[in-house]
Amino acid sequence: MSACRRTILFLCLLGFISSSAWANPFLGPAESKTPAPAAVAGGAGPMVATQLAFRDKVAAALSAFRQSEDGESNASAIAALIAGAFVYGLLHAAGPGHRKTIVFSLFLARKARWWEPLAAGFISSLAHAAVGVTLVVVLSLISGAIAPLASMEAVRAWMEGLTFVILALVALLLALRTVYRLSTGHEHDHGQPEETATNGRKLYAIAALASLIPCPGATMLLLFALYLGLPLLGILGVLSMSLGMALVISAAGYLAWFGRSGLFLRLKERKRTVSLVTGFLELGSYLIMLAFTTYAAYPFIVSLSRISG
Repeated sequence: MSACRRTILFLCLLGFISSSAWANPFLGPAESKTPAPAAVAGGAGPMVATQLAFRDKVAAALSAFRQSEDGESNASAIAALIAGAFVYGLLHAAGPGHRKTIVFSLFLARKARWWEPLAAGFISSLAHAAVGVTLVVVLSLISGAIAPLASMEAVRAWMEGLTFVILALVALLLALRTVYRLSTGHEHDHGQPEETATNGRKLYAIAALASLIPCPGATMLLLFALYLGLPLLGILGVLSMSLGMALVISAAGYLAWFGRSGLFLRLKERKRTVSLVTGFLELGSYLIMLAFTTYAAYPFIVSLSRISG
């Protein structure tokens, strides 16, 4: 089975496990005593405080639109919503997070075309926001009303933890495959068009998988917009937020892409050296990804053992 097919299998597995979580006691009646597993701590500090400030600005813009009947004031509120959501997306992606690390590792490991870091950034940010929006919609349909924040935080904790566990397994498989290739002396040609296209599909699949965690900003924004009866403005804000996130994540991809390209330009006449450097870069990038996702998944795994115990 190819690595691409394995990745698709992991995506299906994530969907199955996430869907089965609906029957978990913590998603059941309000009297359930089973706690949700621990989510990865987001940390605190000036960056988080600034994010919260811009989130408040977005909420204020929605409120201003809802209360105003003047066309010019409404236009100003929409502009403030778009600008605030965009800056929130920039700050959210620039803060501590796994998606930049994973995208950086992927482009350090693979030869890619110049536009692929941009595409990966947009795929990652849109998937991140879309999962949050989908979560709000699904829980609202199930409950017959606007979903409570507590329910979404519980589902988010499960999806976050499961995503990190699956990403750690993917990174482990990729690292083992690279070790096998290096130990057997098998040279992998990354220059063929078909190979490049296959690598691109693998890269996008992993970038999307890494983003299957509901975006807290997107869920909060859409929840507030639904409470005010402004779903279209909520979606507009989410799209603006996704654009801000995409630019930062793409920048991380380009950082690795330029570094890799510059290194290989200096080694272009030494094919054997290039092959070895490629292999060790791949292995190093997968080990970084494995270490980061294992560290991120650890609180989830520990909390699961406590719940089951």
